[in-house]
Amino acid sequence: MYRLLIVDDEAIVLDTYSHIVKINYANIEIETARTGVEGLLKLEAFRPHLVITDIRMPGMSGLEFIKEARKFDQKVKIIIVSAYEQFEYAQESFQYNVEDYILKPVTKKKLMEMIDKTIGTIEQEIQRRDKELESIERYYKSIGLLESNFLVNIVQGRKFSHHLYREIFSLDLERGRFITIQVPTLKETVDWNTVEDYNAKIQECSEYLKIQIKYKYKCLIGNVVADRIFLYFEVEEGVTTENLLLEFEKIQKNIFKKFGLSTRISIGSEKELAEIFMSYEESIYNLTYSRKNVEVFYGRHAVGKDIEVFVELLEKVYEYFLQKNEKMTNVLRKVVNLYEPLLASYEPQVIRALMETYVLIYRIARETNIVSKEIYQSKTYLNAFLNLTPLAKIVEFDTNIRILFKLYKDLESANFSEITMRALELIESHRFQNVSLEEAAKEIGVTPQYLSRVFKIDTSKSFKEYHKDLRMEEAKKLLAADQMSVREISDQLGYNDYNYFIRTFKKTVGCTPTEFRG
Repeated sequence: MYRLLIVDDEAIVLDTYSHIVKINYANIEIETARTGVEGLLKLEAFRPHLVITDIRMPGMSGLEFIKEARKFDQKVKIIIVSAYEQFEYAQESFQYNVEDYILKPVTKKKLMEMIDKTIGTIEQEIQRRDKELESIERYYKSIGLLESNFLVNIVQGRKFSHHLYREIFSLDLERGRFITIQVPTLKETVDWNTVEDYNAKIQECSEYLKIQIKYKYKCLIGNVVADRIFLYFEVEEGVTTENLLLEFEKIQKNIFKKFGLSTRISIGSEKELAEIFMSYEESIYNLTYSRKNVEVFYGRHAVGKDIEVFVELLEKVYEYFLQKNEKMTNVLRKVVNLYEPLLASYEPQVIRALMETYVLIYRIARETNIVSKEIYQSKTYLNAFLNLTPLAKIVEFDTNIRILFKLYKDLESANFSEITMRALELIESHRFQNVSLEEAAKEIGVTPQYLSRVFKIDTSKSFKEYHKDLRMEEAKKLLAADQMSVREISDQLGYNDYNYFIRTFKKTVGCTPTEFRG
């Protein structure tokens, strides 16, 4: 099915073209627009294969429309129809890679010839791209077999020359880490259909990993061996253990959502290639002795045994939870890492501290209706927690706090569109900087007009107003902390004009920063 967008300010032209196409082409969907601005909005929403546009229209001209359209879509085929046989129009239009420049009046025969020719071009491009993809697929299948062979050599402790692999994979192969992903195994009594379905899921999971990881990192990913998938990650600047832990926590959850597979992932430490087998052993050690879904090897003896540090970390978990601060997940991970080694000497203290934080966070969840009144008052969640073994308690705590944090953090934006959510993430990451609607729209990949409209519908505020309010809330926090001068706060929030910051604050809050500080 092909999609055609017709842009012309004359209704009779739109009706005529549409009628001809509907009668003669069952495989073409049609959208129309009366202005260039409307055409751009339709271009984003409709994603046409072919655009037929007039050259002269009120407001945004056809050339201006094409220029903006090319910023959004480089591949769409564009045909210009004009009543003006002027060389400069045609010359300028071909700078934007248009298919043709046709003069009015356009007969039925000419219109159909034009559409047939363009569809033929599109089909040729599709066939050429399919052939290219087939060649690429054959290449990557060969590379995949070599990657698996390289990783199996490591697992089996074989001595082998890595120089050939270095050239093939375009990796230094000098220092890296080993990661093992363990997939669930089937019971021996299942039927053949279940086995086939399971094998298909495992294969899809392996392909998903390659798509998600290989374009981000310098790494090798093998095929499934028994119930495991092996990965080698080259050490590269800017990629920390923390980065990988966060990445694989997300991947582990996505694998379960997409394929229903409860995987466990273990990350070994960095080693020289001559010692990479040790990194593999470390990943297997974690899979054997750890109960966590995603684990980093930090040694066979736990880090830190200070109960005071543990309690302080729990206080931070609660504080960041209240602030909806993403740092909470990092601190929570430290709590989990400290918990087990502390049990031997401080079991009553660590369980009590864990339980107190659990209750405090559930109270917040009840106040915001994330959990029901009945569950909170009956203490169902707490009774279930108390009946668990000491080691199971930390798993329950970690899982539930993460779930509650996501619900609490997403509370106000649960029904927002994807475009608004991306805009909010952009605003949040630029809360200390100036970011314009135009810059945000370009980053997201939509027009400023479209972003403005969708954002206002979702949040009831303009993009600029929302960003300003966020910065003012940050200003109030900094003023209340009383650790920075008003001018320093203005600079911190990215205001180049100190007086403008004061005027904005007064207009928004109702008093000057100095008066607010009191």
